[in-house]
Amino acid sequence: MNDPHDRPSAAVDAPLGARAREALLDGVHRALADAGFDPRNPDRTGLRLRPDEHGVLIEWRPADTLGSAIQVRDGQESRRGLSDLDGISRALTEALGQILHDAGYRTAPGAGGLLLVTGARPLPQPSD
Repeated sequence: MNDPHDRPSAAVDAPLGARAREALLDGVHRALADAGFDPRNPDRTGLRLRPDEHGVLIEWRPADTLGSAIQVRDGQESRRGLSDLDGISRALTEALGQILHDAGYRTAPGAGGLLLVTGARPLPQPSD
């Protein structure tokens, strides 16, 4: 994410085919699991990955991991005692974006999620 060309503000890559989406999804799973964020266990991490026509959308559902801290009284959620979830979401977005960037993936802000992984960055060509 340190590369300003890595996270386009508006445009994303062309839609991916089914095989490319599956390969991207598997790669993103591996990269996040290697960094300690295993999205295959969403009840533990709150992270959910889902294929999107342009890549893989990463979502975070804090109630999955913070459920015991979020109480429901009279049909209303109470988050008393929790820190600012927007701040946690921003920090998580930055951390996941950096992990994926370091693993060689391109990311963009995800509508309805934290990040949209749009593909792998081209590897630099060795100079002769």
